[in-house]
Amino acid sequence: GSADAGATLRLLARLWSAEAAIGADRSEAICNALGADIAMCVHGGPLRVRGIGERLDPVAGLPALPALLVNPRVAVATPSAFAALQDRDNTPVPAMPDGGFADIGALADWLSAGTRNDLASPARQLVPAIDDVLGALRSSGALMARMSGSGATCFGLFTTRKQAVDAAETMAGARPDWWIRATILNADTPVRNRAEQGDAHVEA
Repeated sequence: GSADAGATLRLLARLWSAEAAIGADRSEAICNALGADIAMCVHGGPLRVRGIGERLDPVAGLPALPALLVNPRVAVATPSAFAALQDRDNTPVPAMPDGGFADIGALADWLSAGTRNDLASPARQLVPAIDDVLGALRSSGALMARMSGSGATCFGLFTTRKQAVDAAETMAGARPDWWIRATILNADTPVRNRAEQGDAHVEA
């Protein structure tokens, strides 16, 4: 919903020639009235997000990230996930390394070791199918797998786009009831080897 709202705001701003209305100095008032995480969806690039979603710090130097997005077609209401959150006093995630990341593997290692999704545990209690999705992503060869936001969509990062597409095709055959899409996150960064891309869109 937040991604759809962000896309709608961007399209309306373009249609009405009002891009300044959702610029960095104006978007907070508009977006916060709709939802705390909509501003990041309007931005549309890599961000470090803090607070309730209103503190946005652009992140530079990330590679293009071949990824597989999977949803078990079971909805998780964001208010329900927050209501089920037991501990709200969690330590902040560490600062990103000054030198950036040598490759996708280094980024995946840093994400796995130093970051977390505090809503994963309550969302998994509400929708146990999320565990099945994460297990399938990990067994498909993903460098790392994690739930996105408040769920139920999960993502896996892969070394190449072809690996993500191959995993999507295999998973779609085994779980035709799931929504499955191979893609490139941070796609504005050039892919290292065009021959490795494969078909970006596999959906079940």
